[in-house]
Amino acid sequence: MANDAPYDGKLVSAPPLIHERQVLVSYLSHETAIIYNSPRVFVHFRVHEPTGLSEPFLYRPYRVHSLIGKPRKRGRYRLRHSHLLYRHFVSLTGAATRPDRVSLKSLEGAMIRASVRTVTIDWRQRSLPEALYYSVIDELLAVEAGALEASRHPH
Repeated sequence: MANDAPYDGKLVSAPPLIHERQVLVSYLSHETAIIYNSPRVFVHFRVHEPTGLSEPFLYRPYRVHSLIGKPRKRGRYRLRHSHLLYRHFVSLTGAATRPDRVSLKSLEGAMIRASVRTVTIDWRQRSLPEALYYSVIDELLAVEAGALEASRHPH
């Protein structure tokens, strides 16, 4: 409870909130999870532009077909052609590869232009109080610097 105490009108352990815009990010890691009985991959990014935050980290949740093994950090997963994670990966690399060959490790070292959006409603589509708004990566747009590594190891 002490971590959730208000400090200067903001919650100390609240997720980051930055203005909706395009920012440069780099891939940090990913983790797999089951959320509401649905397999997900949470991809974590570091923001490389001034945000006013001491820890400028954002994430992007993606639905996947299934998880391989237990949910964990850097866990394995199965994608289909229709999944948004696959579409973002193909748009960044410019090459259509089989969904089972997509490796997020290949994003390491690349500076990626991404759009940020503010989450204003909860999972039940109810409005959040303004103090509970937070930001997430909305879309991965383009590789700005660095190169995507070609990885032979899936996930």
